[in-house]
Amino acid sequence: MSVVWTPDEPQRRPRLATLEDRARAFHAANPQVFTKLLEIARDLRARGVRKAGMKLLFERLRWISQVETQGDAYRLNNSFTSWYARQLMATDPSLSGLFETRESAHDPNYRQRVISKAARLLRAQARPVPPSSTPEPRSGSLF
Repeated sequence: MSVVWTPDEPQRRPRLATLEDRARAFHAANPQVFTKLLEIARDLRARGVRKAGMKLLFERLRWISQVETQGDAYRLNNSFTSWYARQLMATDPSLSGLFETRESAHDPNYRQRVISKAARLLRAQARPVPPSSTPEPRSGSLF
């Protein structure tokens, strides 16, 4: 069950919704945030910036643009930066690589990569361990 928090209920904030669910709900309620972030990102690219931090864009919106939002306890929730970075780069190919992103459960093929990695680790653990060169402890020895 996915529940999204509303500012009308600050004391009873359920945490059942995923981060992506909350980011999408915030985006639906505040499309102006994406539009402004896209403008700032394109401006940075036009100025020749090759790498930028998504939080830089959030801070610019927060303090310079004074963007107004609704639907979250924070005007701009820092938890949404990775979601917005991926959305911006997916929307405008010229922004590809502007933001560095870490692997996320929401990335394409993430689940398959995790399963493959786990299978490799299990296979490695199943291999016989070569005999140790250290002698077996003598009976009655404390070590």
